[in-house]
Amino acid sequence: MDFKFNGNFQVLKNRETVYGLLTDPKKFAPLLPNLQDLEIHDDREFTVQVKVGLGFIKSTAKIRLALSGEQPHSHATYKGSGTVAGEPMAVTAAFDLEEKGGQTQVNWVGESSLKMKLPAAAANLLEPVARQSIKVLVDSIKAALA
Repeated sequence: MDFKFNGNFQVLKNRETVYGLLTDPKKFAPLLPNLQDLEIHDDREFTVQVKVGLGFIKSTAKIRLALSGEQPHSHATYKGSGTVAGEPMAVTAAFDLEEKGGQTQVNWVGESSLKMKLPAAAANLLEPVARQSIKVLVDSIKAALA
């Protein structure tokens, strides 16, 4: 089961400041929704444990993320792999930063691939939950940069 999301938002900070937040595991990881645990390996890699679920069906995802393909102050990508409910998953999140009239526009793309088999009804419920989590993350990033 694969998901792909994208969007953009603007903040009243320069690209250097935004890039610094998005690429520093100590600053970025705590903004993730439902974060339960954070292990920082170095300035490029970290492992998170987050709660995931729908209603009464809850689980934990453990994901190791690493920065790759950085272009200072303009682009960064996190690639990660881990497990959710004991099943393998992979995630990618990329950010491109543009100066726009004294603000920075963050253009982002996120992809996830879950190897679990779910009934179609359950799979259809995951997308809105993922969208809500992304909204919470974007709001947290905006608040951290306010």
